[in-house]
Amino acid sequence: MVGRIVAGALLSIVGGVALAGDGPEDVAQWRGAFSGVEAATTVVAVTETEWRELWSRIDEVPPLALPQASVGVGVFLGERKSGGYEVGPVTVALRENAITILYEEVTPAPNVFVAAAITTPYLIQLFSLDVAKIERLE
Repeated sequence: MVGRIVAGALLSIVGGVALAGDGPEDVAQWRGAFSGVEAATTVVAVTETEWRELWSRIDEVPPLALPQASVGVGVFLGERKSGGYEVGPVTVALRENAITILYEEVTPAPNVFVAAAITTPYLIQLFSLDVAKIERLE
C-alpha cells in the first residue's frame, strides 16, 4: 500500500525551495515497531519545539537537535495486528505549494513467521530543506 499525505499543517512555499539529501549517505532516520501511536498519522517538524513534540509521541528525547535547514518527518502507521510491518521509503516532495510526504507501507511476506503482537510501526527521518522559505498557513 502506498500512502500519500499532505502532512500536518498546510505549508506554503515562499520563493523556490531546494530539497537535498537524496543519497543514502545523507539520510538520518530512526524506525521501530512500537511507537504507541494507535492511529495512522504523519507529522512535520520545522522548529525545534515541533521536533521535540514529534519525538515525545514515542516517549523519547530527540537524539540530536533539529539541524539548521532541515525538516523532521514522522510517519506513524497506526496499530497493526502483528509484527512484520514497517514504513518503507519516505520522500518529501513539493507539489502545489505544499510539502507532500510520500511513503510506502511494507507488509509481511506471505507464509513468513512474524511476532504475534500488536505493533505500531513508525519512521522518523530528517530531510534537508531551507525552512526559511516555508511559511505556515493557519
